[in-house]
Amino acid sequence: MQQANAFSCISSITPYPQYNNINQEGYLTPPQIATAYNIPAGTGANTKIGIISLGGGWLPGDFNNSMANLGLTVTSANITTVLVDGATGTFTASNSDAENTLDLYCAAAMAPQANIVIYIGQNTGIAYSNNPTVAAG
Repeated sequence: MQQANAFSCISSITPYPQYNNINQEGYLTPPQIATAYNIPAGTGANTKIGIISLGGGWLPGDFNNSMANLGLTVTSANITTVLVDGATGTFTASNSDAENTLDLYCAAAMAPQANIVIYIGQNTGIAYSNNPTVAAG
């Protein structure tokens, strides 16, 4: 399955292989990517990151394991999930779930003290306008 290979760098997503070392397959961690692109080092303190999602969910336990594997103290308690237009936020091991997990993983690893909010809507035409509207407040 090609999708599993693309996301195996997130070492603790339930349906994918487990690795003892996140780099054993040659994947880069978010901090390594930040360094490669000269993103200024920082904690993300006093910063709000909003992630707009069209469906799916994410697993707090897998997120916590991934952050611990990177040696970071950020946990799922740093993330707020806002469900939009009747979305359930249910994890089903779909592409949406993998995208949500990857987005949260990268944002939290690069800005571990940021206030991260993921707005999960349904993957419908109206969600394209409602999710950003809810996120904008």
